[in-house]
Amino acid sequence: MFRNCLYYFSLIIFLFISLNIFADTGKTTKDLWADRVKVGGSVSLAGLAANQAPTTIGIQGHDGNTSNLILNYSDLNFTAILLEWMTAYTDIAYAQQAPAFIHDQPGNGNVLFLQEAYLKLGTSKTSPYYLKAGLINLPFGGLNYSSNMESFIQLLSLNGPPTLQVGVEQEQGINGSVYVFTKDKLVTDTDSTNVRDYGMAISYIHKSSEVGYRVGAGLISNLLSNFFIGNTTANNSNLHQGRYVHHVPGLNLQALFNYYRFDGGLRFIGALEPASVNDVPFTTDGGSHLIGAKLAGWSAVLGYTFDIFDYTSRLVGGYEGTSQAAAVGTASGAENFNSKSAVSVYNTNPKVNNYAVIGLPKSRIFAMYKLHVNKFAAVSLEIDDYLSYSTSNGGTGKNALMTMLQIGVQYG
Repeated sequence: MFRNCLYYFSLIIFLFISLNIFADTGKTTKDLWADRVKVGGSVSLAGLAANQAPTTIGIQGHDGNTSNLILNYSDLNFTAILLEWMTAYTDIAYAQQAPAFIHDQPGNGNVLFLQEAYLKLGTSKTSPYYLKAGLINLPFGGLNYSSNMESFIQLLSLNGPPTLQVGVEQEQGINGSVYVFTKDKLVTDTDSTNVRDYGMAISYIHKSSEVGYRVGAGLISNLLSNFFIGNTTANNSNLHQGRYVHHVPGLNLQALFNYYRFDGGLRFIGALEPASVNDVPFTTDGGSHLIGAKLAGWSAVLGYTFDIFDYTSRLVGGYEGTSQAAAVGTASGAENFNSKSAVSVYNTNPKVNNYAVIGLPKSRIFAMYKLHVNKFAAVSLEIDDYLSYSTSNGGTGKNALMTMLQIGVQYG
């Protein structure tokens, strides 16, 4: 309810201020739209095939052989320069549900979803300091563009709740922010909402014409509040009901670089203490005993950009791993899974908990080639080799080989 109210409030404020700017100036509406409102967006269409579906690797007894054609992601965003020191941003997104693949769709898929909507006070022209208020992708882990399939880091960190954030941003030197946000409730809470979550991020950036690097760290008070983890249903998890037993603070570390045509980076996400077994379970003995998972994920990526017949190309490869993440998340669009595919050590009663447990793989090796046809469109081919957790951890110990061909368009 609170989130929906914020959606409509943000849109009303956006339109109200825009109309007042048009009324208070001598320019025509056409001139103002051209000068003050920028439109952008993207569309990505993908074909996928795998000998063992990554999302069902953690479900025993499923053959997993699968393929799919999906609208992987699409968004439309607006940036309005309301005043010299004030901007507004709105991003509306859509993606299809794809239960056979690990994917964190906006709004769980098949719906138009307000991905971000915020007001920002302060711009790079006026001051390095800023204040943001609204729906914001938190500066903790977050988006990773090295792979078309979502990285483990992104799945364990991406979050966009109602937030108030203050910080400093600049092209060179120290960047940082602190923020408070509201998301899920404790199991002991009443129906009222309390703002009790917070975080901070700091990084140092160095840039030159050919060489640059960025090192940074972030802390968040509750790692369980993010999109993907918050959809966990294993063991009748509280998270799927929007509640949790206790906070699980999280740490994010990253070191990124570019050196002429090369680029790469190291990233880490980790819980600083275990979750409750009633929120995110894990097993080390094939399900005889369940414990609270202490989640973690890491990645190492290396890329090379080059030209082929005046077309920009990029070749990138990487390795990712996770710890105690065999029961995280839910297969979007898989509410009707039943029979043996819905039964695992984390979901022993499908009549009560009729969802397919995803669970992240133990590790992933990937390689992707992307060809930029022009400044708007690109075609890419990716190959991923996923390894499940062992049977003692509730997985199958099998590998899943997946290929993905994607056509993407980005504008604005």
